[in-house]
Amino acid sequence: MNSAITKFGNSHLKDKTNREGLIDDENYTSDFICIIRTFLSYLRIVVYKKYLDDNKEKDKIENTRQEKVEKEIKDLKEHFKENKEALGLIGQLEKSYKIERKYLETRAKQTESLAAVGLSVETSSHDIMLMLNQGVDELMALMSASTLPNFNHNNLTSELQKLIGIFSYVKNQMKDMQLLFTSSKQRRKQIRIKDILDKVVRIYKRTLDNHQISVEIILLGSPLVATCTDADLLQLFINLFDNSIYWMDVKGHFDKKIHITLDGDSCQMIFSDNGPGIREDDIPYIFEPFYSTKGIEGRGLGLYISRKLMERNDYFIDLANIKSEKVLEGANFVVTFIKQDNNEY
Repeated sequence: MNSAITKFGNSHLKDKTNREGLIDDENYTSDFICIIRTFLSYLRIVVYKKYLDDNKEKDKIENTRQEKVEKEIKDLKEHFKENKEALGLIGQLEKSYKIERKYLETRAKQTESLAAVGLSVETSSHDIMLMLNQGVDELMALMSASTLPNFNHNNLTSELQKLIGIFSYVKNQMKDMQLLFTSSKQRRKQIRIKDILDKVVRIYKRTLDNHQISVEIILLGSPLVATCTDADLLQLFINLFDNSIYWMDVKGHFDKKIHITLDGDSCQMIFSDNGPGIREDDIPYIFEPFYSTKGIEGRGLGLYISRKLMERNDYFIDLANIKSEKVLEGANFVVTFIKQDNNEY
C-alpha cells in the first residue's frame, strides 16, 4: 500500500510559492490540516504516553536494582563481619561498583551537556557565518578594487575599519560561545544572572532585530545570583530564547515582546513572552525528552536539557502556575535559584 501524498494524487493541495505552506483552496487545505492534527493528537495521547510510562517503569527497575546491589553488599558485610579477608574483598567489590556507577553517571551528564552545546552552537553559528561571509566578500571586493588604476587610496582606511568591525563582532561572538563548552576549567562559582543574560542578548541581537522582538529586563531587589557554571546558564537562556522566537513567529503578530524579571530577593527569574503560549494538552510533557511542540522542526530536547542542567545545580525550572508569575499572555517560565530537595521532584 502506497501512503505517500503525491502532487498527482492530491491535486487540490497546492504549495505556496515560498514552499512554506499550502494555499487555502476551498476546504481541502483545512481538511488536510485537521487530519494531521488528529494524527499528532493520537501520537501525543497514546504513543508518547506509552513511551513515557515505559521510561518511568525502566527508571523504577533501575532504582530497584541499585538498591538491591547496595543491600546485598551490606548483607555480605554483616555476614562476614568476623572475616577480615572476606571483608577486604567485599570492600574492593563495593569500591569497583561505585567507580563504575560514577563513570556511567558522568558519561550521562557529558552527553546531556554535548547535546545542549549542539543546540546552542547551531543558533549562534548562523549569525557568525553571515558575518564571516560578509567579511570575505568585503575583502574580495577590496582586493579587486585595489588593482584598478583609478583606485582611491583615501578610502582604504574606511574599508579596513569596516572589516575590523565585522571581525571584531565574530571574535566577540566566538568568545561568548566558548563559555558554552564545559571543561575542567569551568568550576561552579557565584554568577550574576544579569551578566550571562547580557551575553545571550548580544548573541541573539541580530536575530531579535530581524524578527522585530523587543527584550526588556526587569530588575527587582538585590542582584540575582546563582552558584553554577557559565555554560549551564548560557544553555538555559539560549533554549528559552529559541522557544520564544519560534513561537512568536508562528503567532505572526507584530508587537513581539520578551520580558525577563530578575528578582534577587526571592531568588527567582521569570522568562515571559507574548506568543501563543503552551497548549493545555502539552503542559504535562514539555520537559520530557524528545517531546516537541514544534512538529518536525523540533527535537524536543531544549526544555528537557534546561531542566536537567538546573537540577544538576539543585535549581528548578517550571511553568508559571500562579497569576503573579504570569507577566505576559504567552509562555511564562519560572526558574528558582534556591537549592531544591532532590527527593521533592
